[in-house]
Amino acid sequence: MYKKILSSLFLLLTLTISSVFAESAEVFTISARGEGEVAAAPDMASVVLSVKNNASDAKTAQENNAKIANRVIAAIKSRGIDNSDIKTARYNIYPTYDNNSRKIVGYFAENSITVKIHGINKVGEVIDGALSAGANQVSSIQFGISDTKNLEREALIRAIKNAREEAEITAKALGVSIIGVKHAAPSVRSQSFDATPMLMKSAARAQNASSPIESGEVTVHASVNVEFIIK
Repeated sequence: MYKKILSSLFLLLTLTISSVFAESAEVFTISARGEGEVAAAPDMASVVLSVKNNASDAKTAQENNAKIANRVIAAIKSRGIDNSDIKTARYNIYPTYDNNSRKIVGYFAENSITVKIHGINKVGEVIDGALSAGANQVSSIQFGISDTKNLEREALIRAIKNAREEAEITAKALGVSIIGVKHAAPSVRSQSFDATPMLMKSAARAQNASSPIESGEVTVHASVNVEFIIK
């Protein structure tokens, strides 16, 4: 029994000493930052369309705005846009004043909606339809990609390779070798292409010519900070 206890204590002491030495062993590292970017053609767009009007009283401003806004939404839906892809972005009714800012001279009403459009070839058609129905401002057009997972993965791989290359250059200059990784902190972000043309077209012009839409490219950027273990 005594021998078993002694053997157990010896084993425990051995493990404790090994653990202390392992924790106290100094690990040398070099740090490197990698960058990676992938670009692709967008397959969707988010457009903000507005109906703005003035009237002598709040009720008339609201009613006129609602009539036009309903026509605009109907026109958008007729272009194959689902109701779930149409959302109110802003709704305002407020008084307007004379030059001295003392007397109310009327009321301003605004209804802005955000429309998500799947398929870049439909963007110009949807905008023209909305303008023809009474929308009088296009305040934002942002292009994006509906599924960026593969692009994010590729961008991150490029960033990691870039970090490794930078670390190899440093290690070679120092006369050491990379034997592992102590820590890595990746970051990935998608950057949509923002057209934001601030278009102010009349319905008549929209009926006569299609709005030219250039979608550009969407970029996915990744970065990573890596601590490489060296010897």
